[in-house]
Amino acid sequence: MSTPQKSSVGRNQICPCGSQRKFKHCCAGKQLGLQGTSVAPSDLEALLATATSLHRAEQLIQATAAYKQVLQLHPEHAHALHMIGVLAQQQDDQVAAVEWIKRAIALSPTPEMHYNLAVALGAQKDWKAAALQYKNAVDLKPDYGLAWTNLGSAFKELRYKEAAVEAYTCARDLQPHLRSAHSNLGVALTALQRPAEAIECFHRALKLKANDDVSLTGMGAALQGLGTKNSEAIRYYRASLAINPREQATHTALLFAMELDPSFDIVALQKERRELDRLHFAPLALEQKPHKNLVDADRRLRVGYVSGDFREHSAPKGFGGMLSKFDATKFDVYAYHNSPEFDSTSAFFKDAVTAWFPTVDLSDHALADLIRSHQIDILVDLSGFTSGGRLAVFAMRPAPIQVTAWGYAASTGMKAMDYYFTDAVIVPPDEQHLYVEKIQYLPCVIPYFNREPFPEVGPLPAQSGQGITFGNFNRLCKVSDATWQAWGAILRALPSSRLIIKTGDIKSEPVQQELLLRFEALGISAHRIILQGGTTWAEHMVAFNQVDILLDPFPHGGGISTFEGLKMGAPVVAMNWPTVAGRLSSSILSVLGMTDWIANDTDEYVAIAVRMAQDLEKLASTRAGLRARFDASVLGDTAAYVGIAEQTYLALWRDWCARQTLSTQTVEHVGEVDGPPSATRSLQLL
Repeated sequence: MSTPQKSSVGRNQICPCGSQRKFKHCCAGKQLGLQGTSVAPSDLEALLATATSLHRAEQLIQATAAYKQVLQLHPEHAHALHMIGVLAQQQDDQVAAVEWIKRAIALSPTPEMHYNLAVALGAQKDWKAAALQYKNAVDLKPDYGLAWTNLGSAFKELRYKEAAVEAYTCARDLQPHLRSAHSNLGVALTALQRPAEAIECFHRALKLKANDDVSLTGMGAALQGLGTKNSEAIRYYRASLAINPREQATHTALLFAMELDPSFDIVALQKERRELDRLHFAPLALEQKPHKNLVDADRRLRVGYVSGDFREHSAPKGFGGMLSKFDATKFDVYAYHNSPEFDSTSAFFKDAVTAWFPTVDLSDHALADLIRSHQIDILVDLSGFTSGGRLAVFAMRPAPIQVTAWGYAASTGMKAMDYYFTDAVIVPPDEQHLYVEKIQYLPCVIPYFNREPFPEVGPLPAQSGQGITFGNFNRLCKVSDATWQAWGAILRALPSSRLIIKTGDIKSEPVQQELLLRFEALGISAHRIILQGGTTWAEHMVAFNQVDILLDPFPHGGGISTFEGLKMGAPVVAMNWPTVAGRLSSSILSVLGMTDWIANDTDEYVAIAVRMAQDLEKLASTRAGLRARFDASVLGDTAAYVGIAEQTYLALWRDWCARQTLSTQTVEHVGEVDGPPSATRSLQLL
């Protein structure tokens, strides 16, 4: 957000009425509010000039005192009230700023007053009130470009995506030479999944300032939004980081883009994660404080979960059981909700856990202190590098045992993270040395949790005689050039087959046209490609009944989409790509005993799809029994999975307690030989 506008009125300045006369010779009486008073204009002019001069010199306390002297002579001096409010805002006293500026507006509202009131409200994260005041400002002054920009930012915070685009568009039209006007609009369009329009905005922004790291990052995100330009996105992210290497959001975006690129192996990806830790998190190790958790291997434990996704989102479908099916006789569960959104899913989790804490407005230090005050024994990261993640809090180690699991389902590369919960497919034993965290194996890297009833599984579509229908319900950014080539080979080998691509990414016509042209270049006519956009969850599940076989993308495979396809009776051809993100579907299929659906290279991937498609009887049998098979496994039996995970918690806690006891005994022994035993006392509560 922009900083508050300062007063530009002084006794010898041009009057703001537009007359181009000196202020003291034109509207001084009107501006100073002197009509009907017995105070000499010169007295107030002198005080106001002094206050303005002090304000410009950034002598904020003295300027405030001078403006208050104006109020002693004229208590209803709107300009002085406004400026005292601005000064309070500049001194980070937002509550006082709001009170002073509201008093000024009640007397004589101006666009600038509404603008500065909005800035103060925004600093308090009262975005609805801020948006209203920015709207008041542009109503009074329709060409107020800065207010339109900040109105867009307020709408963005409120997640009013369409309204944000409209406000940013007005700002851009009013200030076409302002780089941020174009980049802000580009970000808003990307959020609306309109990447082609966003790319044009970033092109214009970069023409105005070629080395702007914000626009370079935005361009990378928009290119990823197209789903077919991941390599270009990586170049833009790297260019942005060359300018601003400590921008964590850009570095995280680069990591995600690398996971989508076949040219980066697990060694390169783990190196990048360690680099993220080195630059952004490891320095916070200096903020670590002693733990006061009682060292008792048999007591009830407190487990804390930190996530930005305790809401309607795909992530809770992987970790929801840990918050709702835990053993309340052995564990207290604390949920730290790091999102401004609170919906029915949030309410469900809030009711299920022992304690619930909204944390989105807390700083990293404040959240770390809160967690430490709760004496959480095991703290679990459920967001990793995704939106709403709080890895900086984990870097300060507010709990004695720290785990990353389920929500992000990948390594963080952080020295402060003790354990990574995964499985032997995702991290084979011979790759454990690549990870900073200690690997802790579970039956599967994630289970499946869902509160809504699934629709019935329909009959095998191919049995209607229309040919095999393949499907992919993943985001387009996961689909690499190698995947497109493999899909083209499958469709060419089965001329009567077709492919459904269903994702919210393809709502815009330019994206749809690019996809169809891509398949035409592979020798596949457009009528064989069915494009479907985003729908409700229930409609999304029903759409699986159109599909005989799902084709997993690579190198980044499906996760929740794989679970849901299998639950709806659609088997998945998966590539066992040698990265964490590339082994998710392989992990799931392995638990179900469906390893014959897993390929180790592109030729095998194509061969499996073609072979499975030619045996309709076996395919129909697989479909008919797949849901029961899924539900009987540890993937579908959430309570069983949670029980195994909680046994792991207990084992880790016992191990930690044993190490503390050993440490205490060592210090006691040293004390007997070299010094007083008082040193042992501080180690009893760690």
